[in-house]
Amino acid sequence: MARRIPIRNLYYLLCYAWDVLDERDDTLVTEMEGLSHVELLAKVLAVSVQRLWKRGLDRGYRTVADDVRSPRGQIDIPRMISRQLEPIGLAACRFDDLGHDVLHNQILATTARRLVRLPKLDAALRDAMIAIDRTLAEVATIPVRSSTFSQVQLHGRLRRYRLPIHVCELVHDQLIVDEVRGDVQFRDYVEDDKRMAKLFEDFVRNFYRRELAGWSVKRDVIDWDLVPLTPGAGQYLPKMQTDISLRGHGRTVIIDTKFYKEAFASRFDSDKLRPGHLYQLTAYLQNLAAANGGSDDDAAGVLLYPEVQPLPTLSYQYKRHRVTATGIDLTQDWKVIDQRLKDIVVAA
Repeated sequence: MARRIPIRNLYYLLCYAWDVLDERDDTLVTEMEGLSHVELLAKVLAVSVQRLWKRGLDRGYRTVADDVRSPRGQIDIPRMISRQLEPIGLAACRFDDLGHDVLHNQILATTARRLVRLPKLDAALRDAMIAIDRTLAEVATIPVRSSTFSQVQLHGRLRRYRLPIHVCELVHDQLIVDEVRGDVQFRDYVEDDKRMAKLFEDFVRNFYRRELAGWSVKRDVIDWDLVPLTPGAGQYLPKMQTDISLRGHGRTVIIDTKFYKEAFASRFDSDKLRPGHLYQLTAYLQNLAAANGGSDDDAAGVLLYPEVQPLPTLSYQYKRHRVTATGIDLTQDWKVIDQRLKDIVVAA
């Protein structure tokens, strides 16, 4: 973005987006100034692992195959015969071993070991990544893919792993690893429009979920106001789902977040709202009103952009719906951002 988001604001944005606000550490903010975007993630990872270590890293059982002198667990007869273990007093066994070498710890260890290889990482943070490697010395390095993270169930006692696991997921999404030469590069997620669009949407939704008392906040799936005339035609209709639907105090507000470097499309030297954004929002409002039997026929709609340049608030009337296009300046003090997001709903 043309105007750089302060590192402290990026930290708050990530905590809301990942719904880990309870794990936010405001004392860290003073230590973040001057960090790069990847160094912010390394800093949060270092502090998170340190906390986990103090509370006790999670342990779990894994099946181990080993040749031992004192038999335990299940004896592997074919292995004993093929390796001729009995004459030398060994037994091939498979048994469950309780230890730290479990998937969520493997993700933490692997991420730290990858970050150490970044060429421009701050020296103190490099030392912190080395410390994680030593702390998790018994934990294996694993191939980490997008599907790896879906295998970690972050509930119950593992809720305390949510923040560091989210950090690891973002790191691995943005890392480019040359396995032949061992080189590691990091693509800045703030410059990744697709990644930031998702983070911005999740941030706004979770902000309202936490900070707006008396409102329900969710994503609505809206039925199309279309009657299929061809048999089976209904299954070809695309899914219509809002980014954010707010309901409370007798009102409905639909917010569509748009993380664009430019909110306007220039045409003939004149700035115009992007037509696709307006079409999408008015389609939500029109079909929502029809689907709910008129109860939402005065629902409000908001197009919300992060400001990269001063953006006027533009309001229109569409049937009984108030439609607004506006922005939020993510470079401001966080208290100003907090109040601005609340004011947008009040004014919608």
